[in-house]
Amino acid sequence: MNGKKDGFLSGLQILVFFILALAFLGYDIQFSLLFGGIGAFAGGLIVDWWHHPDKPRDSQPQQAEYTEEGSSDLTGIRLAVQERQAREKSRSEGSLNPISRFFRR
Repeated sequence: MNGKKDGFLSGLQILVFFILALAFLGYDIQFSLLFGGIGAFAGGLIVDWWHHPDKPRDSQPQQAEYTEEGSSDLTGIRLAVQERQAREKSRSEGSLNPISRFFRR
């Protein structure tokens, strides 16, 4: 099944559950329908969102700035070390706490 049908069917199940549960508890049928509809809508949206296959469009990995030329071919551990050093450098330049240099590796 696709996400739209899953969300719709889950919404219907939640609607029936709310109507029966609230009617069993002695609430008025209009109250049961109103809150059942709200719960069904919210539950259907959540199930549809949960089963949505697409990934966010704007999530692209950030690339660190490289100081060396020809470093675009770095991979693996060397790239990770260089990115970490760039982060540490940017943190130390903007650091307002003078004690933080004492704890640096």
